[in-house]
Amino acid sequence: MLLIGARALTSNLRRVEELTATVTLATTDGALSDPCRDGAVSVAHQLAGSAGTFGFERVSILARQVERFLLERTFTDQPRCLAVAQDLRVMREVLLAGPDDDFD
Repeated sequence: MLLIGARALTSNLRRVEELTATVTLATTDGALSDPCRDGAVSVAHQLAGSAGTFGFERVSILARQVERFLLERTFTDQPRCLAVAQDLRVMREVLLAGPDDDFD
């Protein structure tokens, strides 16, 4: 199980980096192409599921928020963009810190 968890952690950190790059692009340009947005929505959804499975409930919740942000296409809402960027930083920090304490 440790190997699976380590692989999931690596994949989830990669997903956070991918989402960070996509959100940065979206907020800089004010838009995303449909294929780029759809891909990022899929990555956020995968992150939410995987993080929850491996005891990272906070990351799962934040990933769902990023997924909603991408679906809503609110890339010019500056306060929302800043909040999503902060969520992504928090996700990375939480993943590096380890799963939630109450995870068995």
